[in-house]
Amino acid sequence: MKSYRRRVVLLLVLGCLLAFAASCGPEATEESVPAEPTEVEATEAEATEPSESVEEPDDGPVTEGPESVVYAPRGQVDNLDPSRLPSINDVDMQRKIFEGLVDYMDDGTELLLGAESYEANDDATVFTFNLRQDARWSDGEPVTANDYVFGWRRFFDPAMANTNASTVYIIKNGEPINNGEIEDLSQLGVEAVDEYTLRVELERAASYFPKLIYGMYPLREDVVEAHGDEWVEAENIVSNGPYLLSEWTKDVELVFERNPQYWGEPPKIETIVYKLMEDPYSTSPAMYEAGELDLAPFPPEEYARIESDPDLSDQIHLQPQAACYWVVFDTEKAPFDDVRVRQAFNLAVDRESYVNGVMQGLGVPAYIIPSPDVVGRNPDAFIGTRNYEEDVERARELMAEAGYPDGEGFPEVELKYRTRFLEQKMGEALPGMWTEALGVTVNPEPTEAQAFREWFQSRAEQPFDMMVYGWVADNEPVNWFNPIFPCDADLYHSGWCNEEFDELVGEAASEPDPDRRIEMYEEAGEMLEAETPYLPVLHPVEPFLVKPWLDGPVFSATGYYNLQWGWVLPH
Repeated sequence: MKSYRRRVVLLLVLGCLLAFAASCGPEATEESVPAEPTEVEATEAEATEPSESVEEPDDGPVTEGPESVVYAPRGQVDNLDPSRLPSINDVDMQRKIFEGLVDYMDDGTELLLGAESYEANDDATVFTFNLRQDARWSDGEPVTANDYVFGWRRFFDPAMANTNASTVYIIKNGEPINNGEIEDLSQLGVEAVDEYTLRVELERAASYFPKLIYGMYPLREDVVEAHGDEWVEAENIVSNGPYLLSEWTKDVELVFERNPQYWGEPPKIETIVYKLMEDPYSTSPAMYEAGELDLAPFPPEEYARIESDPDLSDQIHLQPQAACYWVVFDTEKAPFDDVRVRQAFNLAVDRESYVNGVMQGLGVPAYIIPSPDVVGRNPDAFIGTRNYEEDVERARELMAEAGYPDGEGFPEVELKYRTRFLEQKMGEALPGMWTEALGVTVNPEPTEAQAFREWFQSRAEQPFDMMVYGWVADNEPVNWFNPIFPCDADLYHSGWCNEEFDELVGEAASEPDPDRRIEMYEEAGEMLEAETPYLPVLHPVEPFLVKPWLDGPVFSATGYYNLQWGWVLPH
């Protein structure tokens, strides 16, 4: 039998060569144009249950005993509370122990989880979710519509400081509640019609609404109230996902065991042990080769060695990411309050050299923000020519127009970034490019991940120069344009505000004509790129080592390890 993972690796590499115009290798020069999108009807969902969505192995997985324990690395996990600001590591852990109404696989397959079905009204402003009556909490209690109401209200509660709430401001009164303008959480447009029926009212029409809520979970009010901030500790937590949190040794490891109360087919992997580390890319490959891990991401500089190894080369998995890594400018602080300076910095980034050199071809040069498969993405929105020499000449002209010829008089500025893989790679490479091209001094400011997080959360009103960050989402444009850049969201504190842009993406989100909707998002992309509050650099392709016995759709384009859908073959 050829394993599921083997077929996925081959398909991903082939897809990388075709869809990304050979950009996975050293000749990357072009961006791809996404396929023509289709509009989802706002009617009863055509979806599937998780057990029906993946191909079973011919010889059966190992489901019990030591062979059915998977060891995986992850960056440090700060928070398992779904109501608080999560990192992608936190969200990955939450997906094991909590379950929302629906979820989506990379190919767009919708998985009906907590919802057995759902319907929208004619104009897609009200959604009614019919819950599974056999869904249970880990203590055996039924999961009810009131649990969703509590969990969703807490998601918007400003006391939680959950900036991800802006991604679902489309729920009625979500924004004013999250901003503190409405203090009564019961005004959120979420209602328990009865024990197993949840009704959600929206601010405007949105046939794509279910795609926004895959990270919103029911929560047990009695458990949260009984234990306060400690409710997510292993000894206190009550959850509804396919796994239970059995052990959490802070900064060391998380252990998940099958949840015997789970409504669906039990996950095929009995136990998942996540080894927590500051930088999995630098630490986990050696652990993998020593037999201590079943999968491991590896840094680009290791690619040549691994590819030339007769054993390891067969264990490579290349996973394109639906992500963009970028530089965020503080557009309210000089010198980056001048759009000409921001444009010059944008044009002075040699993306081809960065991707093919620093990243060893593991990525796609990001000239515009949305990743290559996003509907409504406008490849022509880039402000330059993509000829680096020509773009650098224009960048120097812009700097001179802004009063900084050859960098004269330009103040020293800082680029802040986390000391972890992709962000660190960018933070180390970009300052030199700007110095060489523009004659300016950019001081790298590497910051340990937790300190960076604390800085980011505390500095919404504090000035900065530039920082490295990123975004990952599916191909729905509302998940790229609407939650990040509007004035009221400003998710990354750039200070950029364009009311015309806000109006356009707001209307696009509700536009029923799919062709017109695409046009509107393309126009919004042009506005965003022209003003350059964000400087896109990379759409990554993430390289992994994977043991031959770990199989199934365990990797995702959104950065998660979907081990709950995978299995272990006999070995």
